[in-house]
Amino acid sequence: MRLSMDVMPKDVPGELVRILQPIARVGGNVITVIHRRDEVSLRGNLPVHIVFEVEGKAQVDCIVDTYRAENIRVVKIDEVKCFSELVVGMIGHIVHTDLSETINSVDSLGFCKVSDMQIEMGNVKEESCAIFRVDVDSSVADGCKVVMSKIRETGRKKNIMIVESV
Repeated sequence: MRLSMDVMPKDVPGELVRILQPIARVGGNVITVIHRRDEVSLRGNLPVHIVFEVEGKAQVDCIVDTYRAENIRVVKIDEVKCFSELVVGMIGHIVHTDLSETINSVDSLGFCKVSDMQIEMGNVKEESCAIFRVDVDSSVADGCKVVMSKIRETGRKKNIMIVESV
């Protein structure tokens, strides 16, 4: 589970490390920390935005309980959508069969997006190969299956071979 949390620790040396330690103690993985030193409140607190991943609610409760015990104010905590990543290879005339349409066919599903693409192109008349990374909203039932079905369908229409990762 990926979470976004805003906390208001005191503006004193060592506080940033102190707010990250409870996350580490429960096995969490910190993704992003935004330490807004230029926004100190009248009480001497400053906003810190943290995005992190933990296994479940028990770890979140432990982190929040630690913050309360240590007088670190939690301003906001939200679950961020979690994504599964699909990696798909394509071999064929990828560019010449309208690459943007291929990407749009996936993105148009609404719960996923092509997040990265690498392409290797030869001469104009030669086939190319590409690797697509697709982020799929994990909360959508069978989302990865639906995305792969759409990619296979697009591949059939354009005579492009699809190589699926496992």
